[in-house]
Amino acid sequence: MPTRLCRFVETLKILSLLTRFATGDISAYFEKSWTYVDVCNEPVQATLTSHSVDSCAIICSHDSECRRFLFCSSTSSCKLYMDNGGCRIAEGTLGCSCFLKKNGCINGSCKCQLGYYGDNCQHVIKDCTEAEEHGIKYNKPVVLYVKPPGVTEPFNIVCYPLGGGWSYFLHRNSQCQFENFNRSLMEYETGFGTFRHNMWLGFDKIVPLLSIPNAAYSFNINLLKEDGSRCDTYYNGILLNKVKRMYTLYLGQYVATKLPCGNSFTGILYLNGKSFSTADRDLTGGNNCATTLGGVFVQNQWQNITFDYSSSHVSDKNNYHKEILAYFQSGACGLYTKNAPPVGSLTKTLDKQICHCLRAVKYYRCRLSNFTKCAHTSHDKSLPKVL
Repeated sequence: MPTRLCRFVETLKILSLLTRFATGDISAYFEKSWTYVDVCNEPVQATLTSHSVDSCAIICSHDSECRRFLFCSSTSSCKLYMDNGGCRIAEGTLGCSCFLKKNGCINGSCKCQLGYYGDNCQHVIKDCTEAEEHGIKYNKPVVLYVKPPGVTEPFNIVCYPLGGGWSYFLHRNSQCQFENFNRSLMEYETGFGTFRHNMWLGFDKIVPLLSIPNAAYSFNINLLKEDGSRCDTYYNGILLNKVKRMYTLYLGQYVATKLPCGNSFTGILYLNGKSFSTADRDLTGGNNCATTLGGVFVQNQWQNITFDYSSSHVSDKNNYHKEILAYFQSGACGLYTKNAPPVGSLTKTLDKQICHCLRAVKYYRCRLSNFTKCAHTSHDKSLPKVL
């Protein structure tokens, strides 16, 4: 197509958008998303000056990589993002609205929300293993939709698309906005928190992801410490069984990695066949661990799952640090403390950031997926370089 004709067509598209938005019909192309407060930033595709939400919408509509935008009237700011989800704002920020681009075509230009695919965006990937083959090839974590078998509605998850696909199910970062992990069983089932910094995906989503037919799963934990160093723990299988709202963990064989943290799951304290406990559903043999210490525990073990590190400064909970030897349980994490003795090659240094992922690598006739806990940098070639 000649250059002048191309420019003419693009001009017509912009004029059409201007006409549509001038009539207040932004909802034809965008749906309202949510905003959340956090001290940590999220990746931004571009930051531009815009004096109205409509003009910001036009900019996003014309950008093939833009899938949501944040408009703040107080600063005339228009921020574009390449993936799904909500928009982060600083505390005290006023007049901001977040919008997500809808599935479908805008004036002949079709763009699906991340995770959807097909001529009319009619299909959804089952999990992060399918992201790369459907054109999602970002070399960084992105929020996208998945729909494993048995789930009625697609849901958002943080994926690292390359290397077979990594799906985050827990993220802890003590430097970001505080998130209370001492929650009820119902909250641990549905999930909570923000996608990028402090969140738990939820059993209602984790169980279907681990139950995809013809898929085998393994489990890898990675810890990032205050000094920037990292260690890993790897198990060659994982199963999370659900029976009447009881979630039971089974792990495969422990495999030593290049930078091992130690076998804190099936070594000194054996966790296979143990069920999760929360403050409102105690299965720790009468110890009431979740109520006493905060977080989530495993049946009959003083084994912390998502310990609320903010409560570690409370005087009546300080003894916890001296008694717990294993800190990570079945798709969740606890805490490495300065006072706790090491298990295997476990460090005593307090973690700065904890995040978990589900990694998937495709093999002939089989998909091997790894739950992993990833740091911002990796010394292991099998892990993503930037997370």
